[in-house]
Amino acid sequence: MQDTASLTPASLELFRAVANEKANFGDDPYLEDMPPMSHADNGNMTDLKKRGLIEVYETAYGKHIIKITAEGTKLALSIGVDIDF
Repeated sequence: MQDTASLTPASLELFRAVANEKANFGDDPYLEDMPPMSHADNGNMTDLKKRGLIEVYETAYGKHIIKITAEGTKLALSIGVDIDF
């Protein structure tokens, strides 16, 4: 499982925001529905993808879905966000 200590605080905070979106709405969030991202946030999103915590897919409608992987689900549970439904 991914150790939270290996993530930068900013990457962890972004992951927590994505996980909370999923927990609150019961579905994978759209990237476009997240708060606007800075250049640094884009780097943190790339970090989360490289670590295998999330995957981003483009839909047929041009929006982007953020999927939390099985490894990401474990991390979310370890930080107190229950997205395992």
